[in-house]
Amino acid sequence: MLARLLGDASGAPPQCDSVARDLEDLLNTRCALPQQSLRAYPECMRSIVNYGLSDFCGTSGNGEDEGSGIGAAIRTAITRHEPRLNNVRAALVPRPGTVNKVSFAISATLRDMPDDPICFDALLQPSSLQYSIERHGSGGGK
Repeated sequence: MLARLLGDASGAPPQCDSVARDLEDLLNTRCALPQQSLRAYPECMRSIVNYGLSDFCGTSGNGEDEGSGIGAAIRTAITRHEPRLNNVRAALVPRPGTVNKVSFAISATLRDMPDDPICFDALLQPSSLQYSIERHGSGGGK
């Protein structure tokens, strides 16, 4: 809380760090209901009932198909529930030598700064299903 009040010494817009924190919260939240149970209620897709990601328990994320599926789920969740971002992309990033960790690159543009892309690294630990988010690249620099 104190860090939020004092601001960021990196010179990045505070909105970028706020988005990173909120993305981490979003990706570490599991949907209350399976996607197929909401198909009959399309208006619920953007509601709090559908906030977060599906539970990927039992998947390692290391296979290309599994990684692509998780990447698509990340992109969909961010597009639905993070209104400050446009043009969201999420892709598996192979990291040779890493064990029990899966990396994704997330890129988007801030709605208020459409000419300045922002990028995040999302690191998933499949054993705990926890994501950590780190901002890098543009979006005010870091």
